[in-house]
This record gives sequence, C-alpha cells and structure tokens, in this order.
Amino acid sequence: MNEGRPGGRSLLDEGFERSQFSVYARFVNGKEAFQAKVERIGRNLPDKGDIQILNFTDRQYRDIVHFSDQGRRASRKNPEQLALF
Repeated sequence: MNEGRPGGRSLLDEGFERSQFSVYARFVNGKEAFQAKVERIGRNLPDKGDIQILNFTDRQYRDIVHFSDQGRRASRKNPEQLALF
C-alpha cells in the first residue's frame, strides 16, 4: 500500500494524508478500527522498505508541540484516535 505500487491502492486512496515525506497519518475511530487498518496494511505490504505504525491517544496527539517556518503552531484539536503510517 504505497503510492508507487502498481495496481495497489495507495495510502492516499485509503484516506491518509501525507504529513511529511514518507510519513502518513489518518484518524481512526476506536481500537477495532485501528486494528482493522493495521491488518489491511499488513496484507498489502510493499516489496521493499520498512513500515512502522504508531498509535496515539487523543491526549497524546493534543500535546504534540509543532514548530515550523511560521514559529510555534496552535494546539491541535483532539481527534478520536490517530494512526501514523
């Protein structure tokens, strides 16, 4: 499930957004939905490369400090659950 995989659905097609080069994020609602997404990705692994999946709670996501060219960004809205791929 990567963008360059012919015939396969890309992470973008699966509703993920690219947060930086080779890092994709998607909100999922609940542990069951998270596990289903992990299993789906596991069934569609690319031929090369590594995949690491992180699970953040809404509080952990809210507490992320983000700096960019514009300086410190405002706090984020709490999601139900975030999955980063």
